[in-house]
Amino acid sequence: GGWAPQARPTTVVCRWVVPDFETARRSDAARAHKGMYHDAGFVDAAGNRWLLYYFLDGDGADNAGHVSLYLSVRDAATLPFGWQKHATFTMSVDHASGDASYGYAKWATQVFRAAPPPAVQDWGWPKFAAHAELRARDLIGTDGALRVRATVTVSVSSTDIARSDADACL
Repeated sequence: GGWAPQARPTTVVCRWVVPDFETARRSDAARAHKGMYHDAGFVDAAGNRWLLYYFLDGDGADNAGHVSLYLSVRDAATLPFGWQKHATFTMSVDHASGDASYGYAKWATQVFRAAPPPAVQDWGWPKFAAHAELRARDLIGTDGALRVRATVTVSVSSTDIARSDADACL
């Protein structure tokens, strides 16, 4: 079904693999700081749909040499007026062994919400991890793959409009 406001938490985990990281990060698209995305099956039991944007060589010249990762509300344009989602999320690069103690992770809590500004429909890290750090931690597998995982928990969502935003919405 579609999305509806929720009062009970839901969690979804998404894993994906960048098969040949070193080749991919040197591609024309990566050097032009073009983002790629992953969204296959990234929807929780409450209908929260997410999209992950990633830039293998940063999302701009200032962030070159880094992987940039962002979480975005996939269906923001089609959600009901005044929607908001309170989410806590972790993004990580996993070691090929599966041993979490060797991984690299960052987490954040964010309220994703509809326009108007200061609306937040995506959030993440322009410098999630330096390429040198990924290599030093042996996070680029012997097969050349980069294994990324995102875990998103929505604690509550609603279509309530904050008083402070009411004038801007009308």
